[in-house]
Amino acid sequence: MAENETNKKKGRGGGAKKTAVGRTSSRKSSAAAAVNEATIEEAEVLSQEGAGVSDEILGDRFWRLIAMIVFALLAYFALLPFVVLAAMQFGVVLMTGEKNAEVHQLLSRLAKYIKECLDYIAYRTEEMPFPFGSVPPAD
Repeated sequence: MAENETNKKKGRGGGAKKTAVGRTSSRKSSAAAAVNEATIEEAEVLSQEGAGVSDEILGDRFWRLIAMIVFALLAYFALLPFVVLAAMQFGVVLMTGEKNAEVHQLLSRLAKYIKECLDYIAYRTEEMPFPFGSVPPAD
């Protein structure tokens, strides 16, 4: 019986130790949970702020992509009249021996416009060509 009482005392003492350890670990886990909650809330706030910035960036990039496609099409469609006018200029030079000044000015403007479109597409400039910018001047 003495052994039983000793074991019970040890059991109680051991149980008391386990309870104290359990309380300490529960305090630590609740503190850790509070820190985790605070960290999660901060992360949510930062992600919401960052989402606004990234949405703006993506929006700007999206509109730049749309503008690049539009100016690529405009440059493409300006190339056909350029080739036709260059062929006409060649014919005039063959017949008269001199170039036509009006066709030369038009070719010059078309060449500058196509260059402006390609510069915008290639990120060489941020300035949008005609119809959002000015018409290129003649020589």
